[in-house]
Amino acid sequence: LGTDVDSDTPHLNGAFTILNEPNLAVKYQGKDSKKFISNVKFSADGTTLAVCSENVVYLYNTDDWASKVKKNSFDVVALNRNRAGTVLVTGDQFGHIRVYKYPCLPSANLSHQYHGHSGRISHVEFTMDDQYVMTSGQDDRCLFQWRVEMEVHEPTPPEFEYHATSDDEMEDTTMPPEQLEMDWIYGYRSHDSRNNLKYTKQGKIVYPVAKVVVVFDAKGWSQKHFKQHQDEVLCLAVHPSLDIVASGEGGKYPAIHVWQVQALHVLSTLRGTHKRGVVELAYLSLSDGSVQWSVEMHWKGHVQALAIHPLKDKAITGGDDATLRLWDLHRHRCVLKFTLETASRAVAYSPEGAYVAVGLGGNPRKNRHKKDGTVLIYEEKVVDGAVQLGYLID
Repeated sequence: LGTDVDSDTPHLNGAFTILNEPNLAVKYQGKDSKKFISNVKFSADGTTLAVCSENVVYLYNTDDWASKVKKNSFDVVALNRNRAGTVLVTGDQFGHIRVYKYPCLPSANLSHQYHGHSGRISHVEFTMDDQYVMTSGQDDRCLFQWRVEMEVHEPTPPEFEYHATSDDEMEDTTMPPEQLEMDWIYGYRSHDSRNNLKYTKQGKIVYPVAKVVVVFDAKGWSQKHFKQHQDEVLCLAVHPSLDIVASGEGGKYPAIHVWQVQALHVLSTLRGTHKRGVVELAYLSLSDGSVQWSVEMHWKGHVQALAIHPLKDKAITGGDDATLRLWDLHRHRCVLKFTLETASRAVAYSPEGAYVAVGLGGNPRKNRHKKDGTVLIYEEKVVDGAVQLGYLID
């Protein structure tokens, strides 16, 4: 029981309850930790219960529920063994997944390592036939399905075989033959980003999940995964030809990858300009798509919205400081600052560029605002040589 956020029952943090399966009657209750419980598991013979809480594993004897031992586990927060007892898969607080040959007592054990989740992994589970591994991300709120594949090894030539004597203490620290291949990702990043669901020329859907960009074929019901990012993917932009994607990530000194949709190979990587997460990307509408314009996160409040004019070298941005700003991309300067009643999270030009739609809401300094959820329509005009936005409809 428990949670890592404020709750009405903080006294339950670290508690666990044993229930009888037929009637769910309480058989035992215990509490040795003050932190929330993140995982519980019974041993294969049912004699031991393992309870995980904030980098500590508590082991209990199921006969009398007396505490047997307490061990520290600093990085690994989730693990599971396959039913055959040959493979152990672990997940840590940094989003890394490792596959070990079981048993794996020596610290020098070699492992396969995989990336995809953008933060702490909450659970690792094998399916009933050991053909798949399911991992859930606590921070990215997504479920990853990994296919277990066997690596074929060439037999060792007789002249290189090693035969142990009775005095040898042989410990197998080799790589496991089992490997994981990303098979399917359940989930979509929508809770804190926008303008990141795109179509390709072939009608496939492109969207970000954790550190991965998914290319989803709705007709064939299949997924391909772009896995070159080292941090959470925050934004997408599709080339006017609809067969090239640019994707930006979070973190310090983030990268923008430009890649081909069909083959998933990287055409170019832009790095070194931004010092914080890239939250919006767009291609210039007037060009052939080779020039890309992006806005970094830090700018008198976070920039949360970006739209490129379909016919002119102009762009409009919105953010947490409750302003719209119109930018001249040819002269590289802001030509209009327009004040709103609250923060904006989305902006879009009409196809001919005469109108601007603005979605309001999400002011970080106000939990609720009367304008949250409102869409405003403005008409862009030039009066006495100056650009103005004229209010049309709410």
